[in-house]
Amino acid sequence: MLIAGIYDFPLSQLRGHDKGAALINDNFVYAYEEAKLSTVKDDYISSTPERSLFSGLALSGKDPTNVSLWCFPTPGGGGHGIFQKLM
Repeated sequence: MLIAGIYDFPLSQLRGHDKGAALINDNFVYAYEEAKLSTVKDDYISSTPERSLFSGLALSGKDPTNVSLWCFPTPGGGGHGIFQKLM
């Protein structure tokens, strides 16, 4: 089972933290901040951490169709440990 998590919520108006993505699959764990790949700190132009996500997928040899569970912070919740599951 491949689990993907994205932070901050893609449509959120709150910009309190750096965006990033995480992947968990069997013995593979990947997490990275978008700013480290885009080289732009607090990059508010892109709404999703797509570089982080696709970098992790490439390293794991997977693609988005292999993701079994997508996790996003709840909109407006500030991302304080509350996640939505999309299947």
